[in-house]
Amino acid sequence: VQAVPTYVAVSSDFDLCAGFSCTTKLPPYDRMVGNVTVDYALSTFASGNGPGARIAAVALSNMKRERQ
Repeated sequence: VQAVPTYVAVSSDFDLCAGFSCTTKLPPYDRMVGNVTVDYALSTFASGNGPGARIAAVALSNMKRERQ
C-alpha cells in the first residue's frame, strides 16, 4: 500500500506473509485508491464483475444488514 485509503477485494484465500522475503503468490484482486467510502468501493467492486466482485458483494450485503 502506497496511498491511503486503499481498498482491496481478493478472489480467494491466500497465505499471509511475515517479513520482506514473502514468496506467496497473490490471488487476483480488485484495488481502489482514493478518498471514497467503503460503501462506494464495495459497490464498485461488486458491480464491476472483477476478481473481487463476489466477496465485495457479500461484504456490502453484510454491511447493509448491520445498518438496519
